[in-house]
Amino acid sequence: MFKGKPIQTMVGFMLVQGIDQLYEFVKKSGWNQIAEVITEPWGGKTCEVITIDGSILRFFEINACIQK
Repeated sequence: MFKGKPIQTMVGFMLVQGIDQLYEFVKKSGWNQIAEVITEPWGGKTCEVITIDGSILRFFEINACIQK
């Protein structure tokens, strides 16, 4: 089904509600390996966290008007 090596650093995508609050919580917890929240051209918001082993967790939030 899949060919080639998987990207070892991408752990997964997670849909969240309240990505700005998630960002603030992570920063206040002392974790500084989080990218700023970006508003994407498709209307959603994303941010990435780099774990201590170098893996990437990408969080995204879909705007309520897009979900309908």
